[in-house]
Amino acid sequence: MNSTVCACECPSSSSTCLAPFSWDTTSCSCICPLATTDCTSPYNLDSGSCSCLCQSSSSTCLAPFSWDTTSCSCICPLSTTDCTSPFYFDSGSCSCLCPSSSSTCIAPYFWDTSSCSCICPLSNSSCIFPY
Repeated sequence: MNSTVCACECPSSSSTCLAPFSWDTTSCSCICPLATTDCTSPYNLDSGSCSCLCQSSSSTCLAPFSWDTTSCSCICPLSTTDCTSPFYFDSGSCSCLCPSSSSTCIAPYFWDTSSCSCICPLSNSSCIFPY
């Protein structure tokens, strides 16, 4: 107790808080300095961690997209470096695609987008034009 003012004081040994919490001398406890308004949509204040987190802890993303808690959205885990030639990266489908300009094959061969090449639909000995 302070002798000139009738007020309670917090014990000094309790005034250490782990970041991002801060010591509040009024309540004599660690409090989160963030307010609900500090978090903008699509984030909400999580008082337990004193941080702005996604409103939804996880969301259903169509494969191959995956949920990213930093952006609160479905993202593609692939990048341009994940595709080998002649394939190219397509961010819309989040996949490596074959250029359609390469799709001219001489019969009986046909264009196969999974291998990005002309393939023979018959047994190997039946196709006379080698590719």
